Amino acid sequence: MNKEEALKIILDSAKSYSENFINCNLLFVACDKHKNVSFLETTFYSSNFLHLTGIEPSNKYIDKASMFFQDCLDNTVTVDDFNFDREGQSYLKLQVLKAATSKGMSAKMYGEYNGFILHEFLNTEKLIGNNTLCLGFVKAKESNNIYVPNTLLKKDIRDLTGSYKRIIATYKKTIKDVEYNEMVYLAKKIHLEDYAFPKEYNYLKQLDFLKH
Repeated sequence: MNKEEALKIILDSAKSYSENFINCNLLFVACDKHKNVSFLETTFYSSNFLHLTGIEPSNKYIDKASMFFQDCLDNTVTVDDFNFDREGQSYLKLQVLKAATSKGMSAKMYGEYNGFILHEFLNTEKLIGNNTLCLGFVKAKESNNIYVPNTLLKKDIRDLTGSYKRIIATYKKTIKDVEYNEMVYLAKKIHLEDYAFPKEYNYLKQLDFLKH
């Protein structure tokens, strides 16, 4: 992958990130083999995008992650504005960046990052993903219950968690909305009425999944 190819991936992914996630909450609903349900609520800001690319920005964008994202949307970022990291992780992250910024985020599994699994390039708390990518989340500073994305890796999520759960549904709303109003993913052969949701989330079962 050369820098021109990387730039195209970054610009295309920034547009997808803007369309699908910017200033939105995603709620991932996961369950274990006993149908015990758990939830991960996340928020996506413009400042989070740069971390997912894995590139090293030029001095122009140091401590200006939101500016980098806006310039991506404006198509003013050039190959001179970034470099690949020396460890080669930029290449791996960029290979899965498009999938990670797609509407359903290609998220099929959820797990807690296993701190006993030493991985030099992963410093995170929660993981969502599949057998080819992992998106990491850390607790947002302003909230104890909401997480923001902080890293991306081309890696099987099962290699980085002590145990994982299947994501059965994903919901979306803007950060201004009180309730979730869109289902963006529903796992195959899943009937949500078979699962016990907490009272505050029971309304989610009434939302229909509209395939696009």
